[in-house]
Amino acid sequence: MQELQVLEGHTDRVWAVAWSPSGENLASCSGDKTVRLWRERRAPHPNLTELNLNGSETRSEWFCAAVLEDGHSRAIRSLSWAPSGRQLAVASFDATTTIWEEQGRVWEQVASLEGHENEVKCVAWSPAGDLVATCGRDKSVWLWESLPGHEFECVDVKQGHKQAPRWRCCCTLAGCHERPVFTVDWSPMGGNMVATGDGDNAVMVFVPQVAASSEGQAEFATAWQLHAARTDAHAADVNCVRWHPNRAGLLASCSDDGSIKLWRVQGP
Repeated sequence: MQELQVLEGHTDRVWAVAWSPSGENLASCSGDKTVRLWRERRAPHPNLTELNLNGSETRSEWFCAAVLEDGHSRAIRSLSWAPSGRQLAVASFDATTTIWEEQGRVWEQVASLEGHENEVKCVAWSPAGDLVATCGRDKSVWLWESLPGHEFECVDVKQGHKQAPRWRCCCTLAGCHERPVFTVDWSPMGGNMVATGDGDNAVMVFVPQVAASSEGQAEFATAWQLHAARTDAHAADVNCVRWHPNRAGLLASCSDDGSIKLWRVQGP
């Protein structure tokens, strides 16, 4: 597990990171009440050598292309890209969610969604791009519909969230992390790697163990094993890990230490 770059700029803990649908942008949000947008550029930097998808060697670095600020009065906890990649939903402990849109090369706040009683913990954009879901400390989930003119209307509120008894646990990954695990993410390319981050400052990657079926034909994952780990990935809690949407093995992590790191993980 190779560290490619440390992205610095936030002045407080970094709560979450999110890749844009195309993978060209990485958004991060922090307790400093800002969102930073990072982009890639080619540069002759010896520590950033990597292999691209066709196998040729390239050199690149990620830089802060924009800072979204003055949208919230408290820490920003979560963010989500619209499928178009031109809008970003940002959720905060100030009980609001803001919608930002790229207009030309400038990002502007175009809407503020208000309704939760207190902290908004997470926000997610629907695959179709017409709905935004938010959830909060008030134990409710709000569904917002996008209307013409940058207006959003709440179409439903779900209260008393309960777990549906339709799932079963098929595997438990235990014995590796020494403190609470705060984040998990599937690799989108094949789904054969799971990344985790925790309160012991570590980032770990697990892969499935595969065995033949009793008939000797089909294969299935009987267990998962630790594939790669950095116990000193950050200097404080790891709050979020996210895989790049189309570049195999590229992983972003963020932490209470205020940094964002990019990692290269070789597949199994």
